[in-house]
Amino acid sequence: MRELGFSLAEVRRVTENKASVAEVAAMHVEARDARIRTLRLQRAVLATGAKGAGGQGERNVINQLALP
Repeated sequence: MRELGFSLAEVRRVTENKASVAEVAAMHVEARDARIRTLRLQRAVLATGAKGAGGQGERNVINQLALP
């Protein structure tokens, strides 16, 4: 479980039958999905910035794109 990113507290909850592996894994899936969405957005913004000339207008656009 530790190799999958479960904290010691989460492992303890599972081993003490206070939570199931499925419950803890589902929480990790949600967290990973959110992180992947964020990384994809950041990548898209960086790729857009890498294509441009780098003027003030472009920086403003990049900043706007980066906002959630």
